[in-house]
Order: sequence, then C-alpha cells, then structure tokens
Amino acid sequence: MDASTRVTWIGSATNLFLAAMKFVAGILGNSSALVSDAAHSLSDFGSDAVVLAGLKISAKPKDESHQYGHGKVETTAAVIVGVMLAAAGFYLFWSGVRGLYEDRRTNPGYLALAAALVSIVVKEILFRVTDRIGRRERRASVIANAWHHRSDALSSVAAFAGIGGNMLGVPFADLIASVAVSLFVIRAGTMITWNAYKDLVDTAVEGHLIDQMKTIISSSSGVLGFHKLRTRKVGGAILVDLHLLVGGNMTVKDSHDIADRIEHRLMTELDVHDVTIHVEAYRCDRPKECYFDKCEMIDS
Repeated sequence: MDASTRVTWIGSATNLFLAAMKFVAGILGNSSALVSDAAHSLSDFGSDAVVLAGLKISAKPKDESHQYGHGKVETTAAVIVGVMLAAAGFYLFWSGVRGLYEDRRTNPGYLALAAALVSIVVKEILFRVTDRIGRRERRASVIANAWHHRSDALSSVAAFAGIGGNMLGVPFADLIASVAVSLFVIRAGTMITWNAYKDLVDTAVEGHLIDQMKTIISSSSGVLGFHKLRTRKVGGAILVDLHLLVGGNMTVKDSHDIADRIEHRLMTELDVHDVTIHVEAYRCDRPKECYFDKCEMIDS
C-alpha cells in the first residue's frame, strides 16, 4: 500500500469517528453549528471513498484501451470530491439560514465546545500530512482531499467560535457560525472542482514551468529553434510535445541524439513524464520559424 492510499484510509477512519463524535456532542450539547460540522465530516468520509477508488483505478498499468494510462480517473475523482464538498456547503448554508429565519435559538454547552476543539486539532494535522504526501506523489485527488480536511478544520473553528459566543451570551452566534462554516466549505469545493476540471480539459501547465521548458530546449546544443510547444496533464503526470528545428544537413542520428538530450533534461530536471519531439530541418524561407537576425550565418 503506497503512502497516498494509506493516508486516505487513515483519513477515512478519522472522519467517520469525528462525524459520530460531533453529531452526538452536537445533539447532547445543543449546538446547531456542531451538528452541521458533523455533516461536513460525513461528506469527508464519502470523499475518502471516492479518492480510494480513484487511486486504485489510476494505478492500473497502460493497456490497449488506455495507452496513456488511467491518470484521468484520479482527476475525475478530484472533481467528484469538489462537487460533493460544494454540495455539502450549500446544505449547511441553507440549514443555517433557515434556523436564523425561524428564530431557532440554541444554548450549547462545554461538551460541544470540547468536541469542536478536538476536531480542529485532528483535522489540521490530517490536512498537513495528507497535503504533503499528495504534493510529493503528485496526486490531484489526494491534494483535493487534503483541502477537504482543511475546510473541515476551518468549519470546526467557526463552530468553536459560535458555540463560545453563545456561551458568552451572544444571541444566534451558533447559527451565524453555521452559515460561516458553509461559506468556507462552498469555496473549497468550488476551487477543487475548477482546478481538477482544468486538467480534464487538457489545460497547459503553469507558466513558470513552460518558461523553464523553453530555457532547457533553447539552451541545448545543436538546437536552432523550436515551435508548437504543448503541455497537458494526465493525472499527476506532465506530457510535453514540440517541434524541434535543427540544421538541414544534420544526420538522422545526430538530430535524434539532440532530441534525446532534451527529453532526458525535461524528464529529470522538471519531472516530465513523457516527451514527444518532432524534428524538422531549419529553413530560412519560413519566416515564422526564423529565430536569427542573420539567417545566412546558419549554414548547417
């Protein structure tokens, strides 16, 4: 079992425990904010199941039907996690607003306050561990799940503040905190969904990575120019393809060696997963492909 799967299983068990704890403490401690927070933890448990399924399928090797692997399954799992999170947020928002409209007053006690504090500490630790593993292993769904943990920690902070406010005599503080919790959750779900969606539609990688690629390609010996540099992601893997311009009199072997060197540098220096290079002879009669002020100086 790899680290991503292991931390997701740990998160799943933790979310189930916290959901039960906060629900019981919210009922016994008379806190609407904590009951709403329990629903959020339960949605976390559901997202863990989606992530685990995505990790299992995406780990399958390439086959005839999926020649680039199954990485998109993991990205799809991240989209599902984001949608589930946003949906939970809208539910919490509606529940809190309805409570304010119906003038539903609560009087939470120390049990609810203690449960919220435990949730804050546990979920923040879980966020940091999961996020670190997800970034190290380039797992989009695991990173998305980490932010699900962070949103739960933030919602518990809001619940803690609301419960404390009610105990100090601030009216409706618990219900207002419940609404504040929902806004955190909706924002997190929306951002997770949007970022995963961009990968699904083959959005190019970040600008700073493209600039680094251009530097590596243009600085390689024997390269006279390049164009049609394109990038995309399949799960956590970066794929690159480009057209490389070399001297017209160069042998096939020499031009292939140049392409191999560029491919090796991109894969080792920038952790690119796969590179496809189309080699072309440099021609000065193609103005759009001319990279030099004095083309007549290039005679090879």
